Amino acid sequence: MTRQTIRAGIKTVLEAANSGLRVYEEESPEDPEFPCLVLFNGPEENIAPTALQWDLASRLYIFSGTPDQGWAEVDKYLEPAGTESIIAGIATDPSLNGTADVAKVRNPIGEGNIRDPNGDGSQNIYSTQIMFRICY
Repeated sequence: MTRQTIRAGIKTVLEAANSGLRVYEEESPEDPEFPCLVLFNGPEENIAPTALQWDLASRLYIFSGTPDQGWAEVDKYLEPAGTESIIAGIATDPSLNGTADVAKVRNPIGEGNIRDPNGDGSQNIYSTQIMFRICY
């Protein structure tokens, strides 16, 4: 198992569990579609002679109007259950389509950033960090 196959496993599992979420395996997607989850690198450590643990960082991006709408959209992905829940999506297949021994959402963070690409407040990009713990 490699980091690349684990990233592909996260993409497969979350896009199957949540048809509206796009998962990007690369850190800087050229033209992302929203809502999306962008995967980043994180620290890796040996936890046994033949096992590794990887804390994979990611960032969830939502494109929405007002702050109330935007954060309500973000919250749907951070809930422990539901059709849009990233936590529930990973729980449906913690082996990430056979690419890991076990994976879980480590700490969904319910606060984040707002960017206003138009500069007029009409549409904003909301983002928050989500960490995964993967053993393989």
